[in-house]
Amino acid sequence: MSRNDFGDVNAHTAQFADQIINTTVEPGVDQCIAGNALLDQRAYDEAMISFASALRTQATDPSLNLSFALALMKGARPSRVSRATLDRVARHLDTASTLPAALVLQELINEDYTSRWRTRQLVPPGVAEAISRIDPTSAERILTHVRVEDSAIWAALASARGWIR
Repeated sequence: MSRNDFGDVNAHTAQFADQIINTTVEPGVDQCIAGNALLDQRAYDEAMISFASALRTQATDPSLNLSFALALMKGARPSRVSRATLDRVARHLDTASTLPAALVLQELINEDYTSRWRTRQLVPPGVAEAISRIDPTSAERILTHVRVEDSAIWAALASARGWIR
C-alpha cells in the first residue's frame, strides 16, 4: 500500500490483483457470440461475463446454457473442479437438456468425477445415441475444454469426430 499526497487531497492506493478484468459489456454486441469467441480462445472468465450478460435476457436458451457450462469448467477435468462449480454446471446443463451435447457433457462429468472410467469400458446406449446426434461445434468444444482422454465417453466422442482412430 502506498500513500500519496496531492495538495489538499490525501489518497491511499492498493493493488489487490495482478489482473483486472473489465466486467462491463459493450452495448450492441451479441454477448453470446462474444462469449463463444472468448471460450474458443480459452478466456474462460471473460467468456463467463459475456454469457452471464446474455443469460439476463435469454435465460432458457439451451445453446447459451451449454456454452456457459463449458466456460464454468475452465478447461479442467471434472474431477479437479469443485462440487459447487459442478452443481452450477449441472443446473445449466439441465436447462440445455434438449441438446444431445448436454447429455454427453453431463455423463462425461459424472464418469470422471466419480472415477467410473476405471471400470467402465462401454459407453451407455443413451450416451452413444446422443454422441451420434451431437452437432460438430458442441462436440469440438467438449473435446477441447473438457479433456478426459482416459474416459470411454470422451474416447467415443473423439472417435466420432475423427480425433482418434
